[in-house]
Amino acid sequence: MKVGLLGLGQMGKNHFRVLQAMEHEVKVFDPNIQWIEAHDSDFAGISKWAVDSKGEALKDVDAVVVATPIDTHFSIVSNIIEQYELPVLCEKPLCETYADAMRLQEIAEKKHSILQVGFIERFNPVVQEIRHRLKTELQQVLSIEINRVGNVQPTKYKKDGVIRDLAVHDYDLLFFLFNDFDSFSDIRISDANYISDAHDTDIFCCASFLLTSDEGKQANAEIKTSWIDTAKRREIIVYTDQEVWHGDLLNKTIDTCVRAEDSESRSLFQSFTGNPLQDELESFLLSAKDNDRHSNSFGLEALYTVDDVYRQGTKL
Repeated sequence: MKVGLLGLGQMGKNHFRVLQAMEHEVKVFDPNIQWIEAHDSDFAGISKWAVDSKGEALKDVDAVVVATPIDTHFSIVSNIIEQYELPVLCEKPLCETYADAMRLQEIAEKKHSILQVGFIERFNPVVQEIRHRLKTELQQVLSIEINRVGNVQPTKYKKDGVIRDLAVHDYDLLFFLFNDFDSFSDIRISDANYISDAHDTDIFCCASFLLTSDEGKQANAEIKTSWIDTAKRREIIVYTDQEVWHGDLLNKTIDTCVRAEDSESRSLFQSFTGNPLQDELESFLLSAKDNDRHSNSFGLEALYTVDDVYRQGTKL
């Protein structure tokens, strides 16, 4: 298929690599393409696939991947849907605010368009396995812990902070795993720290969140996000009445500890393979090819939660 790729930042580069490996024809537009070619040795020949304008990147293609800064998503995606009527995969989050995301959803539904949001963790085999267990195993989930932390250089901090950059993944994960976010009656910041950028704007560099359930409908959940940890970790730990599932999203492993009353606990280690980004792109392009709008995902639940938590953060 012919794919237009808008934006060649970190995720845009990842999309380009995978689309190339999948042998799709890619047209790339990024206003900083010459700088990228000059300063990133891995993309020294990127101009071979680059075009001079967004319009050229959208001409004669079957689908579009949008990997531009968040504050451009609404204008770019709405223009693609309304003017070009092309299927769109937009990197997360869909928009800066829940209200704008709702407007994009309405535009996509009115135009009968394919629109998906790039929540790559949904395609992680560890997440898929945990979701399967939650659906098929008769165990009571007591609590969930999600850690998404790393050691990021301050110069690479994003103005949206860890809430929109990292925590949005995990809000979406909880919705994806349980198919129900409403049962969490209270979502609040339990701890947070800020750092000021060059413009003296406070940016969340780390934050923890506690999600409590209403009348036992769901397990409690704790999410920890940070740019100032000592090492990069992406993990989800599920505590049930019988077992503990420790999922490593980076290494794609699950260590299951089975509790036993009359003997020592035993452990089962599983390793998985797969490329989540490739699976995400394959799913999107198949939907685009088949015009399957049932696969549309807007990430509204996660973005609504981000807005709510961000409002709490301004009061700290």
